[in-house]
Amino acid sequence: MRDLVSRDAVKRRAARRFWIEDSLQDGFDLAMFYAMRALPVSACSGFGAWLGRFSLPRFHKTAVARLTRNLEKLLPSASPFERETRMHRNWENQGRLMTEFSVVHRVAHDPRRLTVDGGEHAQIAAAQGPLILMGLHLGNWELIWPSLVRLGLHPALNYAPPRARARHWIARKTRQRAGIDLLPPGLNAVRPALKRLQSGGQVIIFCDEGLHGKIRGPFLGRPPHLNGNLALVARLARLTGARICPVWTVRDDIDPTRFTLTIRPAISLGTGKADAAQLLVDVTALNAEIEPVIRAHLDQWYFLDSAL
Repeated sequence: MRDLVSRDAVKRRAARRFWIEDSLQDGFDLAMFYAMRALPVSACSGFGAWLGRFSLPRFHKTAVARLTRNLEKLLPSASPFERETRMHRNWENQGRLMTEFSVVHRVAHDPRRLTVDGGEHAQIAAAQGPLILMGLHLGNWELIWPSLVRLGLHPALNYAPPRARARHWIARKTRQRAGIDLLPPGLNAVRPALKRLQSGGQVIIFCDEGLHGKIRGPFLGRPPHLNGNLALVARLARLTGARICPVWTVRDDIDPTRFTLTIRPAISLGTGKADAAQLLVDVTALNAEIEPVIRAHLDQWYFLDSAL
């Protein structure tokens, strides 16, 4: 608090951001979270769609410019109208994600709103030993954890926390309520994830990444590399013999408050420490599992507005 009246301008700005600006934003986020819980699912999600369409083009112009360039690169044969339609649907999806935190458990437990396709693949793989669930940021991925718990799994999640304090609290509350464990953020998650797999457990690792505003995975036509979560999954799988099941959700085109959660059959990479050449083969194989899914649902991909 003393820094609010400091003679140091840098300290004053930092203190003002922490104590005033961030606190106001936190208050707004918490008020919205609890207010949205009183609404029907369709109204809550619909308000988020409006919020996305309103706020993104007005207050996030750099992200919109990146999204526009990415659609031009990834959909070169599409018409300008088709790309614009995808962009608007992506804005809506991002807005829906924010407000749906308030009702995600209602959606997850409503068979009219959530269909699970391939749940047996995760159950079979988990019964055979350690399992890595390779998640994607499509649709509303917050539906993944309660669905896995209902299938009898007890996974731990490797995640990057939001910068905003209230949003971090909301995300943790939602995920812990679902019954999953949370690993430490960043590189600190590697050791506990390895330990969990060595004991025959399950972890969730998202392999599509937008780090510091740049897309790190999937490769999307770029050369494969070993700097992201695809390589982490490959290393953990080979060290522990874990099987790998891709998992994601997709919104229904007609009713965006209905979802299909898909779990693919398990992939096995083999065991033993792998050199860089073998890991490049592994990440190329894993990328081939997730990239077509993301390309097919660009309008629902969270990282479409990161730099390619």
